[in-house]
Amino acid sequence: MNLQKIQALAALANEAGLLDNDHVQNLLYAIGLDEDDELTSDAMEIFSAKALKKMISPDPFYPLPDGLEVAGDIELGKVGKSEFSFGLKYNEMAQHVLSVGRSGSGKTNQLFHVMNQLLKKNIPFWCFDFKREFRGLLRKREDVLVLTPENFKFNPLRPPEGITPLRWISIFSDVFAHSTGLLEGSNSFLLDQAYNLFDLFQVFDGRGNYPSFKELLEILKRVYVPLNTREARYLESVRNRLNSCVLNAESMLDCSKDMMDDLLKQNKTVVFEFYGLSEHVASFFIEMILTKLYFYRMAQGRGCSRNVPMVVFMDEARNVYDYRKEKNNAAGVPIIDTITERIRDFGVSLYICTQIPTEICASAKANTYTKIMMNLGNGNDIHDMARCMGLNENQMQFNYGLGIGNAIVRMAGRYTKPFWFHVPEATMDKDVSDWEVEHRTGPALSGFEVIPVARLSPFLDYVGSLQPRGKSSQSKNGTSSVVRDFMGNVACHPYHPATRRYDTLGLSRKKGKVVKDYLLENGLATELNVKVSKTIFNFLVLTQKGFATCIVNGQVNEDWKDIVSGKVSFLHKFYQFLIKEVLTQEGWDVFIEYKIKDDKWVDVVAKCGNRNLAFEVAITKFEPDDVLKCIADEKEKFDEIRVVCKDETTRKEIEELVLGSVGQKERELVIVQTISGLMSDMPKKP
Repeated sequence: MNLQKIQALAALANEAGLLDNDHVQNLLYAIGLDEDDELTSDAMEIFSAKALKKMISPDPFYPLPDGLEVAGDIELGKVGKSEFSFGLKYNEMAQHVLSVGRSGSGKTNQLFHVMNQLLKKNIPFWCFDFKREFRGLLRKREDVLVLTPENFKFNPLRPPEGITPLRWISIFSDVFAHSTGLLEGSNSFLLDQAYNLFDLFQVFDGRGNYPSFKELLEILKRVYVPLNTREARYLESVRNRLNSCVLNAESMLDCSKDMMDDLLKQNKTVVFEFYGLSEHVASFFIEMILTKLYFYRMAQGRGCSRNVPMVVFMDEARNVYDYRKEKNNAAGVPIIDTITERIRDFGVSLYICTQIPTEICASAKANTYTKIMMNLGNGNDIHDMARCMGLNENQMQFNYGLGIGNAIVRMAGRYTKPFWFHVPEATMDKDVSDWEVEHRTGPALSGFEVIPVARLSPFLDYVGSLQPRGKSSQSKNGTSSVVRDFMGNVACHPYHPATRRYDTLGLSRKKGKVVKDYLLENGLATELNVKVSKTIFNFLVLTQKGFATCIVNGQVNEDWKDIVSGKVSFLHKFYQFLIKEVLTQEGWDVFIEYKIKDDKWVDVVAKCGNRNLAFEVAITKFEPDDVLKCIADEKEKFDEIRVVCKDETTRKEIEELVLGSVGQKERELVIVQTISGLMSDMPKKP
């Protein structure tokens, strides 16, 4: 064996970048055994050519892998300048991806490229979007959901199916504390308050009526702790952070049962838009959604079906994976670290993107199988990722020259050497308006079961007994019971004006206004003023939350179901009630929602002797069929048909519409009036 000859060949192979190749090592071993001059000459020629090519090539990753070595189920791009496909197999995708790059480096286009393939392969994914860049997915598939702070309902206090309420409040408190930077003492204080709130809502008894952030915040605004104590500092910290969430996304958080139960069970592609929310609040919501996903799948024992993962894309994940969370030793290990480490076992892949890798926590770097580095604008970031990916000096310097859409990648298995690739340009519409989002997503959202919060008596008693901070003390001798009685009166007597309601309950005007303001401030009712002739009626209209509270407490008039569901307006129902009241006093037999033939209904019908009258109320819309059905009914043979509207402008429009739709003879039967006109011209008893 000529040892010098073998060493020379090995050195040349090393210069060519081939020494680690198994085939080359076998070749060197064979030459060492046989000393075949012809084989040695051939190897020398090949190694020299490769070494020369590497010497004159500026590519520090030479030789690049071929297509067979790095091809996968989901393509991420093309190797180097070639057309060899680089992609991840499903089981590799399931082990998470970290993609970093400055703004404008092509990171978003990379996500578009991957998402388009997932859509074609019918693989569902979720995407957290801060800039409304991914709503164009709506145009690619009809079943894509785009959820905005306006149409998304989310209750962080409600556990996913399979997780007990007692366990969940502990999980929630940990997530909230880590996400918002609270220390252990504040975390414990929040846990105590959440436990108390669940107890007041009888959640532990299995009622399923969960409070929302608004109820938790109301307790924190009223609870008293002595000043200059640690508890006072805990209260201030928790309340400020909770108040920030409610102010940012009040309508989104206003529910007991949210959309997450349905989303967790469905295999849908969902874009969660958090545009307009503060970054810290949006990051908390993302952490809570991921936490619900993780614990739901863990409780259900749902693993990765056929190794095909559900992918969760996090563009701009810096706040979610803030490195400072890991430095906060007093708060313990952030739950996002645990989720990142374990969620892949339940069939979920995380695709984490950021512009500043030095500011993300170690778990995002340690628990990702694939690391992608696009062009970075900061030397510290480049050095950080070079250490993370095991790049040598030349490979690290290569990042400075990366053009848009080019990236360096390293995988933890299969092919372990770093190499560079380019991402083909992907298409995604960015001109999708809010109207289009609502038009395309709205019908699908109607299928989600969202339930408002029902404020139970124990909760009302408790908050009624507490003094609102910064306000004068209220009487503790029945404030909460007055609220319940007042709500019960509204529920049972929708059309009583405020003054009559105060008299019925024996309340002074001042006391009645305090209770009314309480209902308005807490979203249990809205206020409506209605003018009829010269009289102005002041009404309280129950919201969905107020209606739910009354249902739970066993107090409700059936009319509220139609009003709260949006089937009909409060004003429409009030006009029906008013017409019936006045006609009944005049001696007529009056029927609301009177059924005639062909399953058609008339708003109000009045009968007296042989005389029949029909009344159709027109508030927001009117169709000629509303009159024609009364004319065509041979059984009833209405002697008079009156259309009642709210103002003179509407009256003229409807009168013109009616006169243009019926014949001359029928016109004599129809009278179009305002409600005030009807009250001054009410039909007399025959």
